[in-house]
Amino acid sequence: MFQKVSIGVGLAVAALAVVAASPAGEAGRGGTLRVDLFSDIDYTDPALAYQGKSWEIEYATCLKLLNYPDANGPKGSQLTPEAASGFPRISNGGKPYDFTVEVTNTRFAPTGQRVTAANFKAAFDRNADPKMQSPATAFMDDIVGADTTPMSGVRVRGKHLIVTLKRAAPDFLARVAMPFFCAIPVNLPRDPNGVETLPAAGPYYVAERAVNKTMVISGTRSTRAGARTTRTRSSTRSGTRRRRSGCGSNGASPTTRPTVSRRRRTPRSHRSTA
Repeated sequence: MFQKVSIGVGLAVAALAVVAASPAGEAGRGGTLRVDLFSDIDYTDPALAYQGKSWEIEYATCLKLLNYPDANGPKGSQLTPEAASGFPRISNGGKPYDFTVEVTNTRFAPTGQRVTAANFKAAFDRNADPKMQSPATAFMDDIVGADTTPMSGVRVRGKHLIVTLKRAAPDFLARVAMPFFCAIPVNLPRDPNGVETLPAAGPYYVAERAVNKTMVISGTRSTRAGARTTRTRSSTRSGTRRRRSGCGSNGASPTTRPTVSRRRRTPRSHRSTA
């Protein structure tokens, strides 16, 4: 929590500085924000990132089917469609979830590849690969075919991503909003040590990464609505890299932000960070 508050204060101070330096009545745009951390994050790869600090980065870089709006108060804890055109159609006793993926103007940065329903299936399949040892498996074990890759319970039909559960689960939508399940390139390597600078479809992407040293997060050219974002580079200097710590869902209701819990996580072995 201390790290999150520190970053938030830094953003606020930087914003005030930009506004103060701008002509009266004009908001500042662009620039560089530098944030110092006491320790490095665990991963930038959404299949492996499992710390509060790394999830702050994932929320800035990921495009998800459903997400939480950038708003204060109760509104910021209510799930809203992001890449999906609306909430999924649920049938057959609450087991199949049919998402319609509508992101015509959204592309991965820096590659320019278009985002489709297949990019979300790729995330599920990659998480399920035993080689990845992803902590996401603890949050998808009730999906049909979760123990194999590609997952038989996650299918693409045109613009539709259809996820079939073994049984009804009222917290499934909250889990889908976790960074584990954001859009990734279909050919993203399955490296158990993680991909450090992967293309991202959110407002920002990790442009540079040197473990235990620096990370540069740059703004993308497009958002879901096709508008250009502020082109900002955030340079993060950090100390010793830490391993994954608990951060995730505790079976929250499908429309409220999940809280931190390790109850569902299966212990994983440590990896080399070389």
